[in-house]
Amino acid sequence: MANNEVPEQDDLEPDELDDELDDELDDELDDDLSDDASDEDEADDAEDDEDSEDEDDVSEEDDSDDSDVEDVEDVDEIDDEELEELNEEADIAADYLEGLLDVLDYDGDIELGVRNGRPLVQIVADDDTDIKQLIGKDGEVVEALQRLARLAVQQKTGERSGLIVDVDGFLARKRRHLRNLALDAVDDVREDGEPVTLEDMNAYERKIIHDIVRQEGLKSRSHGDEPHRHVTVYLPKDQREAPENEDADVDDFDTDEDYEADLD
Repeated sequence: MANNEVPEQDDLEPDELDDELDDELDDELDDDLSDDASDEDEADDAEDDEDSEDEDDVSEEDDSDDSDVEDVEDVDEIDDEELEELNEEADIAADYLEGLLDVLDYDGDIELGVRNGRPLVQIVADDDTDIKQLIGKDGEVVEALQRLARLAVQQKTGERSGLIVDVDGFLARKRRHLRNLALDAVDDVREDGEPVTLEDMNAYERKIIHDIVRQEGLKSRSHGDEPHRHVTVYLPKDQREAPENEDADVDDFDTDEDYEADLD
């Protein structure tokens, strides 16, 4: 399998999380993570169904391969009422995260925005702040902070939020890494004609891979159960070479669906 870990950088090295943050995450996440995980799985399963039918699925993370998380959406496409609601969600999340940073004695600026119709909160580190602990191994703390901030928004508004939380540009780096990973898999499949299976990924990561593979004209499908769910990249039927020997002992699939089923 290909390696999908984000390349090590100074601000991406895993560190031990402060005991205070451990307590905060344990107290607030235990009762709520299962619900969010279920929602993500249902969304990903729906995406996989659409992938197998070669439909365009650009609803949630459109153009995720080449647009950095720092980019703020052109708000002309959002009406004033919706924009006000998104800004309110971002304000609630920012207040919550600001309080959390104060408790943990971290210095950093918080920037707000709207991206792809979703509120965005970014924590930007001061020069002397060891922000690595707010990123964690492969962004696991960023994901936890996002879940906590979404819960804070839901408590205030009564509605689930699609809030995005980023720390020191981690998501942009991760998206670029996933893009390179997907393109490498595409190149390998085109060169060898054989499916390429990537390492386990979460729903966010798999969605980015699916989008990039589709844009390159190939197919992809998710397999396995969380947290060991992964993506396989393969050629569509019209790009597969027929065997030279018609009597060769090979699988002959009539449709892409037959081929996908065999990947299981």
